[in-house]
Amino acid sequence: MELLKKVFTVGLILVSPTTVFANCSDEERVEMLKAGVSAEYIKSFCEMDVEFEPPREQQGSLVTTEQEKLETLTKEEEKLREELASEKGDAERISELEEKLETIENQENPAYWREKQPYGLGGGFGFGLGMGALIYFDYNIDSRNQLHFQYDSLGRESSSLMGSSTINISQTLIAIIARRSFSPNYGWYYGAGIGLVTTQLDYDSPLESVSTSYNSSSQQLVGGKYSAEAQGVGYLLDIGWQGYDGYYFTISLQPMATTYTDDNFDANKIADYSNHRTYSEDEWEKAKSSGRIFLGFGGYFGD
Repeated sequence: MELLKKVFTVGLILVSPTTVFANCSDEERVEMLKAGVSAEYIKSFCEMDVEFEPPREQQGSLVTTEQEKLETLTKEEEKLREELASEKGDAERISELEEKLETIENQENPAYWREKQPYGLGGGFGFGLGMGALIYFDYNIDSRNQLHFQYDSLGRESSSLMGSSTINISQTLIAIIARRSFSPNYGWYYGAGIGLVTTQLDYDSPLESVSTSYNSSSQQLVGGKYSAEAQGVGYLLDIGWQGYDGYYFTISLQPMATTYTDDNFDANKIADYSNHRTYSEDEWEKAKSSGRIFLGFGGYFGD
């Protein structure tokens, strides 16, 4: 048993640099010397009760091993950092490229401009009751919904069959229209709105007085100038297409029904000569219920 104890003690000293404290006998000292432990370390271990350290030659190998491990770990950490940095750089570059690609793709999408630049201002030409001009302002609520504010003035001039009389018909509209896109990816939309409508007729005849006879009776007709005006509310449907890409092109069809609250047209004040009166009446009725088609060009802003 004593021999096993000695072998265990010497083996423990040689194998592991641990903290051991002991009071050694002479036999133990001899055994340690035979095992190759230096006298210096035997004295330190057995008499002074200090922390045991392995022989110098063993200590050097252990130090070298620890340094190699430390250097290996340091290199592995640096390599890992480089790999992580490289991966992070690649991820950032990929993210930037994806963002640029998404931006390019979105710029071809109407929804991108409706959200990024919510305001639009433009003008154009209108057709319906003759021809005229319009200006408009658009506010994009989101990628699919838009408020459209419009002012237009249309008119035409026509002549009666005989007498060189002219009739000027004009109409102005101030309207607000709510629009919704069929899809955020396309420019087609539909909508409805309401507006204030003013329709005006100006009749101008070179006739001063005309005497006619019919069925043995005579009638005195008076020519000259006459004006009439009607004001009311217009109810519009709106369907069309709106381009994109920072600027936009609009084509829109707007059927309109009108309810007039003030209409002072009096056909009896127009000479009943040739087709003057009937022609004026027909033109007036057409003008009051006309729709329009307009073509406009504008630009988005406000981003």
